Amino acid sequence: MSGHAEIKKIHEQLNSHYESNQNTHMRDLFMHDKDRASKYTLHFSDLTIDYSKNLITEETINLLVSLADSLNITSSIDAMFEGKKINLTENRSVLHTALRVPADQKLIIDDINVIKQVHNELNKIERFIASVHKGEFKGWTDKPIDTFVNIGIGGSDLGPKMVVDALSDFRLPNTCSYFISNLDYQPI
Repeated sequence: MSGHAEIKKIHEQLNSHYESNQNTHMRDLFMHDKDRASKYTLHFSDLTIDYSKNLITEETINLLVSLADSLNITSSIDAMFEGKKINLTENRSVLHTALRVPADQKLIIDDINVIKQVHNELNKIERFIASVHKGEFKGWTDKPIDTFVNIGIGGSDLGPKMVVDALSDFRLPNTCSYFISNLDYQPI
């Protein structure tokens, strides 16, 4: 079976599986499988991922794994971490993974060690934040900056807002953050 035919077949199986399970109640899934909570929970160090409260079954997972295999996801993931140009629209590497690579490692793309570049930028951010926290970085009034405004276009404010909310216990006293969400202009 060709790749496209296999992918189409799996899509059809997933659609059929969805339709046959759309009226399934979560309560029934737990009642019929007493090990559901442990079966659908993963632990990585201090991180726990519990997906038992999703409308999934063994068949769901098997179909999704088959789809991932038919799409050759593993080689795509490897290519991403190797810095290959998988962003076909812009013909460039997808480098957000470089943010999590230790500074002593290398990833050479177009004769540039992007890991070194990333860590140079992270160090600049760290110095900037330290100067803001110490009150050394001043605004145009020559007062320390205590108010931060994030302007997001089309929902891009949601990630920064989530981070600020998640880290609120670490917020410096007498500081505040604002988020402005601006939708892309659409003429009528």
